[in-house]
Amino acid sequence: MNQQISDPKTALRTMRFLWFGLLSGPLSFLFVIVMIVSGSDQEPAEIGMLLGYVAIGMLIVLTPIGYFIRGQIYKASWQGDVVTPKGYYVGNLILLSTLEGVALFGLVATMVHGALGLPLVPAVLAMAIQVINFPNGRAMHPPDRLMDG
Repeated sequence: MNQQISDPKTALRTMRFLWFGLLSGPLSFLFVIVMIVSGSDQEPAEIGMLLGYVAIGMLIVLTPIGYFIRGQIYKASWQGDVVTPKGYYVGNLILLSTLEGVALFGLVATMVHGALGLPLVPAVLAMAIQVINFPNGRAMHPPDRLMDG
């Protein structure tokens, strides 16, 4: 694995591929759940609502932890003005995996609940945060420097 992520272009390409994979799973699951739940006329299950509250707690707790861990990995991987490709890759993989876990848990809570509603909110928010964190590779490149006169 170290050979594959030793240069910024490879790290960015690999991270974008993983970003897509980590996001497409929950999106596909969301589509299936919407199709199943929208055609159902069952009474929503209380345990699903409880699981929805757990998913909200997971979103509130795990999202900052994912960002914190990514930041710590970036710090440990800092060389000069940039993060090493391996640090970029590992840090982002941990953040995106954490968000995928929250999204999947929220989707399971929605499925158990049997209706679209509150349990779906943390799943959608976790997926939105994944979208916002599309890998751009900026941390692996030196910042633009302003030229003095």
